[in-house]
Amino acid sequence: MINKLMKSAAVSALLLATPAAQAAVTVVSGPTPGTTTATFTPAPGTNTAVFNFNGFSGNGSPAITGLTAELALTLVSVVGNSYNFSYILKNTSVAPVSSRLSVFGFNANPGFSSVSGISGVFDTLSSGNQPNALPDIAFCLKDSGQTNNCNNGNNGLTNGQSTAGLFTLNFSQPQSSIALSDFSVRYQSLVEPGGATSASGVPFGLVPEPATWAMMILGFGLIGGALRSRKAQVARVTYA
Repeated sequence: MINKLMKSAAVSALLLATPAAQAAVTVVSGPTPGTTTATFTPAPGTNTAVFNFNGFSGNGSPAITGLTAELALTLVSVVGNSYNFSYILKNTSVAPVSSRLSVFGFNANPGFSSVSGISGVFDTLSSGNQPNALPDIAFCLKDSGQTNNCNNGNNGLTNGQSTAGLFTLNFSQPQSSIALSDFSVRYQSLVEPGGATSASGVPFGLVPEPATWAMMILGFGLIGGALRSRKAQVARVTYA
């Protein structure tokens, strides 16, 4: 475990040193939690999407208060048929809930032909079924465990812990864009007032990146300026 943590620290340092990529991401959130699609394109723009995950212990059960996670997924570069990603995964759960965040994953359209370049604590690649009526997914990473499903991992992140890593999705031919969907996480060793011992999570909200915040603030400023100008014009007309 110590060696894995050292590797994770090295990956984190590498991510901080990585220059901005010529890549862009567009995220569309559907009408219900979990129906979120992130489309990555090799073009100038904001290249990171941040997903907030809830937590629930059964099909149709309500979200467990305090059980949450966060995934920041960055398209670092596109080289030939390969999309190179980095990620930062956090267990943001808070007391009285405690959990071990053990798996994260998604589906890809088009489907990838292979995965390579996996590094970080979450170094075990798998795919397949998930609990709590979630769809099968083609890609999931875990901190060791069985490789024939996305149900569980042997280790993971406890409350407040985070980790970073890299992976590459390889396609059979060059792609002008790829769409990732069905994002999910898995919680184990769960302690919560309702008595559940494990849970799943899907995205329930999006966090704009700094560049997006800057554009939003600029937009709000321009709108505010236009409204003030319009009010001033109306005042001059009214009281002339």
